Amino acid sequence: FADHGASFFVALMGGFLALRWRWGGYRVGLALIGAMFVFAVAAQGKAFISVVNPAKNASSAITQLADVISPSESASITARGRRSLEGSYPIDQETLNLLRGHTVHVAPYATSVVWAYRLDWRPLPVFQSYVAYTTALDQDNADALNSAQAPQRILRNRDPEIDGRVEAFDEGLTMRTILCRYQELRTTEEWQVLGLGPNRCGATVSLGTVHAGWDQKVPVPAPPNDHSFVFARVGGATVGGLERLVALLYKPVERVVLLNGVSHRLVGATAADGLILRAPAGVDFTGRFKLASDSSTIAVGEAGGGSGGGKPLTFSFFAQSVSSGPRVALPRHGAVPSALVGGPRHG
Repeated sequence: FADHGASFFVALMGGFLALRWRWGGYRVGLALIGAMFVFAVAAQGKAFISVVNPAKNASSAITQLADVISPSESASITARGRRSLEGSYPIDQETLNLLRGHTVHVAPYATSVVWAYRLDWRPLPVFQSYVAYTTALDQDNADALNSAQAPQRILRNRDPEIDGRVEAFDEGLTMRTILCRYQELRTTEEWQVLGLGPNRCGATVSLGTVHAGWDQKVPVPAPPNDHSFVFARVGGATVGGLERLVALLYKPVERVVLLNGVSHRLVGATAADGLILRAPAGVDFTGRFKLASDSSTIAVGEAGGGSGGGKPLTFSFFAQSVSSGPRVALPRHGAVPSALVGGPRHG
């Protein structure tokens, strides 16, 4: 985290340098730049000594410049970089065949495979799902998936989840759109390929609202039939009131969601976007790539047992029907059925 902290404050420092300060305001600008520099040094810690090394940095700059100028050396470095990533993220040929010739979005991260395997990248506006931490950002991604410019393929990987969060909960609107608009073409131990198809979801139906306290378990209703899934919009989990003022100076108290009693970190700002909780096998994606948490109970609390400032919580449950299963059975030659609208790109 030290590198991230230093990068953050250095970026802020660059922003202050980019501003055109009014006459007389340069003192404020210099003070802010100085403060960002101090924070960057503090975030870097002892490693800062190795970073601020003029002789070493000058030598490194000369070496890098020579590498860029030399076409052969540049090509060699690029090839080594690709081989390194291919070794870290191996993708089998059958999976690559389903991706090549199509626009591709990679989720939730490991986007570097696009460069390593020379794929045609068409990312969502917020192309790493764990960064879509507001409803507006979640909506931007969902809108992109519903547009004519939606990526024809989505490549999902099963790397460890970020900070103990449930991947499908990070951007509820986006994940439900993926479940409705994309069909499973192939899965391996590490990868899932989704193909863009017709929207297979119907209208949502309310299953009722439950008012509950923090850390109070709430039963999750079962899907009303074998061709629908259940999701919940959680209200009251966002930061507000006095806590919002405190958060200006320091981060707010971490929210957690307990699924069948197991705690996970929760982004409160997107909890109302809809959390997929239950889905029959014929509705959800398969195996390790399913989106529903298959939870019979849900509770929301604060790390450390807080009460969210006393705000009440609401759990509004909905069911949404689907017209067909998520799995596409491919012929042996691997051709994708014409029912999928995500055909080869043109231009």
